[in-house]
This record gives sequence, structure tokens and C-alpha cells, in this order.
Amino acid sequence: MFFVLVSCASWTTAQSVSNAPSRWQAQYTQIYSDDIETIAPALTPALSLGPAGALTSNPAEVIAGNESIKGSYSGSGSSLPFLQTNSSVLPLAPNHTYTVKFQYKILTAPSTFFLVQFLSFVAASQNNFLSGATIMGETGTTGTTTLTAPLETIQIT
Repeated sequence: MFFVLVSCASWTTAQSVSNAPSRWQAQYTQIYSDDIETIAPALTPALSLGPAGALTSNPAEVIAGNESIKGSYSGSGSSLPFLQTNSSVLPLAPNHTYTVKFQYKILTAPSTFFLVQFLSFVAASQNNFLSGATIMGETGTTGTTTLTAPLETIQIT
């Protein structure tokens, strides 16, 4: 069983600067931001809830504002998505580096950890996975996590 809440998600992409004299610099362009706490009654078109996701307005579960995204699952499987992007609204381009950052609150401590990752089901079917960011903690733990990953062509198809 797991429960985790997500609040205020944003995605950015990195692009290299070609006029850097003797070292590389990265420029980040924010491509999407969503203040999830203020939405009602649904998410923006760029995001959709997975089978383990729901919106909650329960004051004991909300991180800030009116609502938070709640991921919860009590079955025997693992790695069920609770939130995903809609590629027709928020397309991720191959060979770019993306960063996602969000606040979280652990409602029930996991037996191991929570994993946040960029995932393509096509790439996963070929055993091609990116490393992810792990979230661990006791019930009530809050924080902010950031995941940055380069996406290759096969990983976003």
C-alpha cells in the first residue's frame, strides 16, 4: 500500500549554449508549470491521472491550497502510475534533458521507497529504463524532489 501527494509540478528542458567560451553552460527553459493546489475540479489538459491517482481535498491530505494529487494503491503489484503527461499537449522531444520538480507529503510510509521517473511504455517493453529519484520517509514526511534526466529517442516513443 502506498500513499503520496504531489503539489506544484513543473517541467523544464536544458539546452546547451553554443557561444560559451571555454566551458559549457546550460540554459533552462520552463516548458510547463501547474499550481495543482488551486485546480478544481480537474487537472489541466497537460496532465492525466493514472490508475493509482486521484485528486484529494481532504484537509489532512492536502499539501497546500484546495487540492493535491494523491497516489494510492493497496494491491499486490508495483510501479502503478498515478500521474502522467499528455504527449499531445506537453510533448517531450528526444535528445533533450528534462527536469520535473514537485512537493510531496507521505501519508503512509512505504515498505521500501517511492520512485519518480520519466517512463515510456514503449521503451519499458524493450527493457529501457531511466534512473529515477527515490522518495523515502516516515508517515508525515514532507519535502521537494527534483528529477533531471536526458531522454533519448527510444525513451519517449
